[in-house]
Amino acid sequence: MKAYAEMGYVQVELLQDVKYGRYDYPKGELLWIEPADAAACVKMGAARVVSQ
Repeated sequence: MKAYAEMGYVQVELLQDVKYGRYDYPKGELLWIEPADAAACVKMGAARVVSQ
């Protein structure tokens, strides 16, 4: 299986609790998500990019 970064995902660290789809993630959680979703989270101040 390819690594998430090789599949085009971006890893973010959540700076606040976030509801993503039907899931709730706590502050500090590390997630691999789509680049557009990562950009939206960063723009809202909810996350910071850890790796691309």
